[in-house]
Amino acid sequence: MRNYVKIERKSLLYNYYAYIDTEDFLADSIFIQEKLRVFFGKTGRKQDSQYVVVLCKVWKWDAEKFVRAMGIFYNKLLLLGHGECVNFFEELGMRE
Repeated sequence: MRNYVKIERKSLLYNYYAYIDTEDFLADSIFIQEKLRVFFGKTGRKQDSQYVVVLCKVWKWDAEKFVRAMGIFYNKLLLLGHGECVNFFEELGMRE
């Protein structure tokens, strides 16, 4: 399951992504745990949703780390009872 989208943008140093997070920004702890430096951009959300869309960029050489962190993060979401996030991913076209 993919819970992120790679944004195609020309850059020599960075890969750009959008992912879904909770209002409490649970992904941040995963990034710290994985020792992954993430540069955050804008965030946005639907008025009636508990989920936030986060735009970010990571160094190109850390792209595999980011993908691994997103897998860990998705499992954490499910364990914490955020199974409905799958529907949110589908609404935004982020599901494979």
